[in-house]
Amino acid sequence: MPEKESGELSPKQKLLRELVRLRDEYSGEIPDIIVNSTTDQGYKVRKGWFNQVTGNLELGMEQGLVAGELAEKSEQFADKYCTEDFAARLTTKEDIEEADALLNEAIEELEDKS
Repeated sequence: MPEKESGELSPKQKLLRELVRLRDEYSGEIPDIIVNSTTDQGYKVRKGWFNQVTGNLELGMEQGLVAGELAEKSEQFADKYCTEDFAARLTTKEDIEEADALLNEAIEELEDKS
């Protein structure tokens, strides 16, 4: 990912870096214990991880970097995972797979725009 001449990353590069980090630096496994904000932070099962995915995609929409069909999918994702119902239940492997698929699509789209 090339940097701007000033050495700073562009908003698109920052978003892309963060989406890759969320996809690659967190474990998709479901541990035997319930994890939360006071336990190990490295799991995708955490509600906070889903909030980070949603927040970064929303930021991308505000910046005009996430648009069209990807923006619609991002909004549908937020409607599903930023709810009291989701907060009250355990995260499933299917939830993580759906989030990863959205991250993969967003990363691919952002890389194609480079």
